[in-house]
Amino acid sequence: MPGSTLVVTLIVFSGAVELTWYLVLIHLLFFFVAATVCHGRLADDRPPTKHLAEYYLWIAVGGVLGGLLNALIAPALFDTVIEYPLAIVLACLTLPLKHIKKSDDSAGHHITDEVTGKIKGSGWRALRRDLALAAGVGVFTAGLALLLTQFDLKVVESIAIVLGIPLIVLNHSFTKRPTRLALGLGAVMLGSSFHQEGGGSTLHIERNFHGTLRVTLDPTRTYHRLHHGSTIHGRQFVDPTRQCEPLSYYHRKGPLGSVFEAFNAAPASSNVAVIGLGTGASVAYAKPNQRWTFYEINPAVLSIARDTRFFTYLDDCAAAPVETILGDARLQLRNAQDGHYGLIVLDAFSSDAIPVHLLTREALALYFAKLAEGGLLALHISNRSLNLHPVVGDLAKNATLTALVFDDLKDDSTGGKDPSQWVVMARNSSDLTGLIEDTRWRHVQGRPQPEIWSDDFSNIVSVFRWSG
Repeated sequence: MPGSTLVVTLIVFSGAVELTWYLVLIHLLFFFVAATVCHGRLADDRPPTKHLAEYYLWIAVGGVLGGLLNALIAPALFDTVIEYPLAIVLACLTLPLKHIKKSDDSAGHHITDEVTGKIKGSGWRALRRDLALAAGVGVFTAGLALLLTQFDLKVVESIAIVLGIPLIVLNHSFTKRPTRLALGLGAVMLGSSFHQEGGGSTLHIERNFHGTLRVTLDPTRTYHRLHHGSTIHGRQFVDPTRQCEPLSYYHRKGPLGSVFEAFNAAPASSNVAVIGLGTGASVAYAKPNQRWTFYEINPAVLSIARDTRFFTYLDDCAAAPVETILGDARLQLRNAQDGHYGLIVLDAFSSDAIPVHLLTREALALYFAKLAEGGLLALHISNRSLNLHPVVGDLAKNATLTALVFDDLKDDSTGGKDPSQWVVMARNSSDLTGLIEDTRWRHVQGRPQPEIWSDDFSNIVSVFRWSG
């Protein structure tokens, strides 16, 4: 368990997001090992038969409390997801001592201690020694993190130094005592918080039921960035003269720029719906004769997008009236008039997770019920872990729709453009005239044996990018 604990700590605090199969395997391996140790200790402590009912009752109470902590208390109490690192540290305390020596004092009481031979008072002395060692390794980690800010190192190199060296020290000197390992691991975690990956600074952080949101300023002080979990969900220039340029996945030179060119050339309706607000960057495409509606489930996203200290798209860049509707988009969209929208943009993914209920046969039918004749549906399918091409291909084929995809893999960091993948669907190919002629857009191919996602069926595992 100490080995798997150190490895999973390195992965968690390095912010690793590649390769999917490797990360899944390591996390599951640690969970299996830690759970086995915890269950073993619990089984060793089981009482005589007459107290088993009470024993199992308290196990059940512990499960309830754990569920409440993770689902309700942690999102309200913490502004980041620290319960996982905390669980890693606490799991170390369940490890049994490797070397045990039992002896009796003059009164005949049993005293348990390490094989060091120290008896009376050794517990407190050992704890003080553990605290001192943990503090030392924590200060050492923080010192490394601060020192490396003076050097121009690659992210991998800085992580290898800031986390790798202290974890090697733990592996060689802290694993014989569970308390020492837990304290040392916690100290390394705290010390590594001084390490800023890629530089920059955090301007705002908050967490709710939907996850953790951070607003950061990049190292060059050029952009404000919105992070949801480990994924950037938009950015905006700090320079006031350039703040109305849509950046990141919404760049005018990217797929969404092409979509709005085609839409504005011959709009089926002047009403536009965007599912997923983000920074509000897409509103930079609004025209004075249009009406825009954003559907957003996370109130924290709305408050950040409206906070002009961070982003000003909604306040300064909207050339058309903008309405924001809070709530689940699929439920709220039902209230819209049929055939009301000329364009619906689906951009509602949270970090790398996808709301499956927005990518089903029934959801697709709802979107097109709300689209006017000739209307377009644009789906943002960029994802590090999932290949959603076959999913949307199968849905389009099942609904007899025309679907095009633009895999824009070019990165332009100086211009603020990120790689992105977008799919556009329409009832007829003639509705996509402006895009079909663009060679960057190609027809989406479904699978030879389609798997149509519905409200009753989805298969996330089948679309994992196992090879990275």
